[in-house]
Amino acid sequence: MTPQKHQSIIHYYFSAYGGWKAIFRSKYFWFSIVFTAILYPYWHINEWWNDVLDIIPNLLGFTLGGYAMMLAFGNEKFQKILSKINDGDDYSAFTDLNVAFVHFIVLQILSILLALMCKAYYFTIPSSSSFYSLSEYLFIVAVPWYGFCYFLFVYSIVSTFAATFAILRLMKMYQYFLNNE
Repeated sequence: MTPQKHQSIIHYYFSAYGGWKAIFRSKYFWFSIVFTAILYPYWHINEWWNDVLDIIPNLLGFTLGGYAMMLAFGNEKFQKILSKINDGDDYSAFTDLNVAFVHFIVLQILSILLALMCKAYYFTIPSSSSFYSLSEYLFIVAVPWYGFCYFLFVYSIVSTFAATFAILRLMKMYQYFLNNE
């Protein structure tokens, strides 16, 4: 599928990434689910979001710097080769590299936003309140939500591997380019 002029940038990113099929086939996705389950004792209680808000902004800054360096990497001839869409492919190697970073960045931003939301709407019901009996039901709703939000946090960290290997692929391509110029 070639990109259409009217296609939204979010749809383009998700399509180039491979959609839900690519996400559900990703070993990083499944590892993140398992690791989130292992960390249940940590995220099922309140205030886990503080770690997200301490860690992810720093990781995001580092990621954006690395992404900018990756975009400037190589000479014009190499970048032109990377940008070529081969027969039978929907996207270029350049798009694939960019999508790996965009996915990594999107996960980081989502984890920050969800952590902020969890922090903003966290509250306790005092035991003296007539609504205290509702706290049990709120806990039943909050725990799966916390699990999902924490999963995105873990997935955004685990996706560091995918972004790192995207850089390694770029270096490998550049080495091949230099040796066969």
